[in-house]
Amino acid sequence: MPELSQKSVLPPLHSMLSGFLLLYLALYFLAPYKPWMSPISFHTPFLGFGLLLYAFQVRQDIRNGSFIIPLDIYVFALAVGFFWFSSIIVHFKEFSREGVQAYTVSFICLFFVRVAVKNLKLDTLFFLMKMYIIVSGILILLQVNFVSPFYVAGFFGQLNFGAGTQGWGFGNTHIWAGGTCAWMLSIVLTRYAMSYKEKLSVPAELLYLFTIGIGATGLFYTLNRGAWLGMALAVLALAAILIRARLSPGQLLKGLAVMLIFVSFFKFTTHPELYKMREKIAFIGKPDLANDAASLTRLKAWGVALGGIRSHPFWGVGIGQYPKLYEKAFPDLFKGLAAGKFDPNTKQIPHNSYLYYAVEAGLLPALLLFGFIGFIFFRGFRAGVFSEVFPFFVGGLTVCLWMVTCDYINERIFWIALGTLAGLGAVNSSAPGAIASDPNSKLLTPNVK
Repeated sequence: MPELSQKSVLPPLHSMLSGFLLLYLALYFLAPYKPWMSPISFHTPFLGFGLLLYAFQVRQDIRNGSFIIPLDIYVFALAVGFFWFSSIIVHFKEFSREGVQAYTVSFICLFFVRVAVKNLKLDTLFFLMKMYIIVSGILILLQVNFVSPFYVAGFFGQLNFGAGTQGWGFGNTHIWAGGTCAWMLSIVLTRYAMSYKEKLSVPAELLYLFTIGIGATGLFYTLNRGAWLGMALAVLALAAILIRARLSPGQLLKGLAVMLIFVSFFKFTTHPELYKMREKIAFIGKPDLANDAASLTRLKAWGVALGGIRSHPFWGVGIGQYPKLYEKAFPDLFKGLAAGKFDPNTKQIPHNSYLYYAVEAGLLPALLLFGFIGFIFFRGFRAGVFSEVFPFFVGGLTVCLWMVTCDYINERIFWIALGTLAGLGAVNSSAPGAIASDPNSKLLTPNVK
């Protein structure tokens, strides 16, 4: 796979910015939560440092006459402006400092990743992802078999776990762990699938296959069905793209086979008693929405969200206000159902990131944000299968599909995935000749006239 066109020696500020990005990502993925009683997470201050460094870079670029504001940044700024107008002006009486702060830091995260990732050496990033997947997968196996001593979050004051819980990796929930595993695993699997024309050394190929296998095992033991579904759909899309482009799917099939072998081996050689594991596995083979508490609760929560959108279409109900909406509707949602067939928590959130954003912020801010997301994906897809951005296109697709069944839109992982795709997509779209194309492919078009 060809390299992105980069200068052999980057200016000092550009190199420092990419170094700050790597440090920020390392801190985030190792401790994504607020430790102990800290008011902020370990990684958050590095956003401020990174933005300050970027300001110096912008100043330098303006002096050199090379500074421009890309179109996607304009669209993103408009989406953020509409969000703030909705949450601060329209819903001044319902203002949620905590909710607005979470989204604002997420917006800053996307911007920082977007401007810093273009200078990153992607071979380094791919290697670090492999290492993270391997360590996380092994850590999850230790957690589900030996419990407390191996939950890293417990050493940082995150103690809400016990015997029979799912694998968290470095996170403090199985939901975050599943989404993270699925994102990185889909990127590595796609990069491996596209290496069929390369002559990988035996150690390099074995590292790929072991990463894919142990990563799939870790994802399995998170028991996060949304992450499984998101990755499965993204892999189906990848397979369709490869076949449509008349490219060999052999590497992809080999990777999928290794995933199946690893998961089967650990499933039948280790027998951790995880909470509702049998029900979740059975659900995959034969979905039963009417008797599955998690699914039924989600469907009801989505209905409440749609009702809120209908009653407050343009500017929503206000950030942080959906739980009150759900609590008001709760008495009539599950009439006639046995207690075990739904979640008894009366203050739910929608378990769908897009409905969550739309019902609280409103359709006007939501449509602008979703339009921005669509633009980023279109540009990433248009770059071509042989571009370096393509694995991150599949990874972003995985995260976006995962979030249909969970509400992580105000968490950093979504914005990191989107910012990476946005930044690398911008490099590919603005670098003539940087994208290789296959003359037999129907999907690949070089960026040259």
